[in-house]
Amino acid sequence: MRRFLTAYAHNRVNLLMLVLVPGAFVGAASGSIAKNGELLSGTAAPGAQVQTATAGWAAGFIAAIAATVWVGGQLALAALVTALLHLGSDVTRTAARRFNQVAWPAFAVLVATGVWNVVAGQDKITGRYEVTLTVKLIAVAVSGLTAWLHARARTTTGLAVFGALTALSALASLFLGVMLAD
Repeated sequence: MRRFLTAYAHNRVNLLMLVLVPGAFVGAASGSIAKNGELLSGTAAPGAQVQTATAGWAAGFIAAIAATVWVGGQLALAALVTALLHLGSDVTRTAARRFNQVAWPAFAVLVATGVWNVVAGQDKITGRYEVTLTVKLIAVAVSGLTAWLHARARTTTGLAVFGALTALSALASLFLGVMLAD
């Protein structure tokens, strides 16, 4: 494990991702975080209230769990691939198959909650929101397609290219989803 972590830390891309990805999400969500902090601390404007749980919030919570599995699982599995390969290619394939058993249902939940949110918020779909939503839908489609291609790839190059495209498009989808939630 120590060897794996040392090798992981020596890869500049890994270190860059560990800094940039959380930083981007915190930056994108900082307005919402600040608003919620004001509500909870009592410094919000008079009349501001904490929202009650609704079906939309429930769908958002379920989507957040599914995104954690789809995106976070990909990142975790990608980090483990090097260590798993040292144990044998069968171990890596088995881990990937097991991940797919939870990843694809999570992706389906993300698509379903996305459809729910589009239908429920049709009145908001104009201007910049519409453009952002369209780009997000493309990123979601690319994420699903490249994950499907990755699962069927038989060469190291195919696995690497489709795996990277899947991760990048999944991160883009998540980032755009955060932007839409604000």
